[in-house]
Amino acid sequence: MQHNYDEIKASGAELIAVSVESIGLTKRTTDNNNLTYIVLSDGKKEATALYNVFEQPLNQISRAATFIIDTDGTIAWKSLDKQFGRVPTATTLEELNKLNE
Repeated sequence: MQHNYDEIKASGAELIAVSVESIGLTKRTTDNNNLTYIVLSDGKKEATALYNVFEQPLNQISRAATFIIDTDGTIAWKSLDKQFGRVPTATTLEELNKLNE
């Protein structure tokens, strides 16, 4: 996502990632990967539960997921990715562009 962050911003969107790791591990990942977008820690897995993205059946890790949330707070588009897979950023950008048409 970092590679495409400028294009995401140019579409009028903001990228916010959520990690189920502790604040310390999330910060380390952010620093080690030179991420310039916002990465939040959900160590208590509260947001993960609300968005129902736990990997079943153990509920220990979250599935890779992408949500486009409109300015009014509604989910305009979502993708719950397969385990260990991610929707290409190009697909997310296509969906953002559709919303901007």
